[in-house]
Amino acid sequence: MTVTEAKLNQFLGKMVNDLGAAVNSVLVLIGDKLGLYRAIALAEQDYSSQKP
Repeated sequence: MTVTEAKLNQFLGKMVNDLGAAVNSVLVLIGDKLGLYRAIALAEQDYSSQKP
């Protein structure tokens, strides 16, 4: 099996995409552990109740 530039670029593209998804999932977990999403939801409720 020969490795062509096109195959290598396709593989690297998939690898970078998967790496980005893995990093994003870790950031979501950290945000959940810190309570950031709960705080955003509460702030959004407060803001929406203040609209005229």
